[in-house]
Amino acid sequence: TCAGVVLSVALLGFALGLCLDTPCRNYEGRDACFLTDRPCKVLLVTAHPDDECMFFGPSLAAMRRQGFDVFLLCLSTGNAAGLGSLRKPELIRSGTLLGVPSDRVQVLDTSEFQDGEDTVWQPSAIAREVASEIAAHSIDKVLSFDGAGVSGHVNHIATNVG
Repeated sequence: TCAGVVLSVALLGFALGLCLDTPCRNYEGRDACFLTDRPCKVLLVTAHPDDECMFFGPSLAAMRRQGFDVFLLCLSTGNAAGLGSLRKPELIRSGTLLGVPSDRVQVLDTSEFQDGEDTVWQPSAIAREVASEIAAHSIDKVLSFDGAGVSGHVNHIATNVG
């Protein structure tokens, strides 16, 4: 039900917010960011504009409180209803309000990642885009959807798999 999804998202956001109050760690359990004088760099990967605030608002707030440098990669303009040209600038404004400067928001508009419940996104294409952002910005951690895509949307699930 809708209430169940809202509660699940709220609990996920709260849990992620608590987790982000601890130092950023790499795969070996060592501090990945705090071994240097620079802030931890986190890449949030979403499928559509509005995912950043619907599903990750509390996490973004926690990261900003901790002084993390946050980057946002949105894999589509969210054009399923023909509103991609409106949703892209809305995402950039939303990112700014959530503490992600506009120059750190990347919104892709490619044939590989078209919004839709019946649109299959290839994990290798997603991985390629994420790897490119990681390399371009020396990202320490990546945050995205859980295996169920939080809401079960096929594009959210693909974002996790990629």
